[in-house]
Amino acid sequence: MDKSFFKKETVPEMLKQRGMSLREFSARAGLASSSVSAWLRGVREPKLSNIRKMAQALNCKVCDISEYGEGALDWTDELPAEPLLPATRDTIRNTSELRECIKDAMLSEGVKDAEALNKLIGYDNPSTLSRLLAGKLNWFPDMLSAVADALHIDRDDIPVSASERELLAPEGIYNEGAILIRPIPVVDWVNAADYVNSLVCGTGTVFQRWNTETTETIPAPVGARKGTIALRVSGQSMEPKIIDGDKLYCEPVDRVDDVPNNKIVVVRFVDGFKYCPGCLVCKRFRRIAGTICLTSDNPALSSRSFEDVSPDDIAWVSKVVGKYDDDF
Repeated sequence: MDKSFFKKETVPEMLKQRGMSLREFSARAGLASSSVSAWLRGVREPKLSNIRKMAQALNCKVCDISEYGEGALDWTDELPAEPLLPATRDTIRNTSELRECIKDAMLSEGVKDAEALNKLIGYDNPSTLSRLLAGKLNWFPDMLSAVADALHIDRDDIPVSASERELLAPEGIYNEGAILIRPIPVVDWVNAADYVNSLVCGTGTVFQRWNTETTETIPAPVGARKGTIALRVSGQSMEPKIIDGDKLYCEPVDRVDDVPNNKIVVVRFVDGFKYCPGCLVCKRFRRIAGTICLTSDNPALSSRSFEDVSPDDIAWVSKVVGKYDDDF
């Protein structure tokens, strides 16, 4: 039987007989009160495993609060443990009860999908939330806290363990101006060409190699496109706008034709480029008489510019969209 024929009218009467509030009942059952409320209103149907938990909290049989009859699991029977993602340090297990709680709150708040929820919390990567709502990732406490604040879920109603609850941020902090960030690695200029080459070749090895414990990272700016990288520039050719050691946010561009004129860019030349094959440069992008010129801002180093560049000479280009800890 796939559908749970829940006797939603029976439970309120049983709660009244036992002098038990909805919040107390939900806490005893280990379920989110928002989920229980949705089931009692008939908005959604609970799974058998959740009916079992409610029966246990009411000290009754499963058949007393559902149409499940002979052969259905009673709350005194064994239920197979839910397969969970491996627990990792400082994360919160992504259980079906937790996902149900969030989806019920989304329904209540009129948030239709992961993309809408992503915009609500001000995050920059909707695929992360899609995977979380599908149970493919465990939750980071800051992400779950932001979701709970956006959907107005009380911390006490979130179906997590006591130790996991302690990892959550103070209630309401993300409704008071706190923002979510994700870290991205900072790549030194000496390694930048190889780093970009791995992106050009599509190997993905660079993303498999770095981790936040051994690599310097900076927060990605809110709204940063997927693929934005951070490079620590070396040299003085772009002074005074960019100085030696600045950490640049670089947003890859699919086609050279899409680069705005007069924009500062980072370019990797093709291996056969006549001036500096395979190297990486930070220059100002200009279109002059139908050709591309990559020029230095520093007049003392104008000799380090590249004129009469063809789109075929460029293997990879990104727009410099900002500097870390600075307005651009």
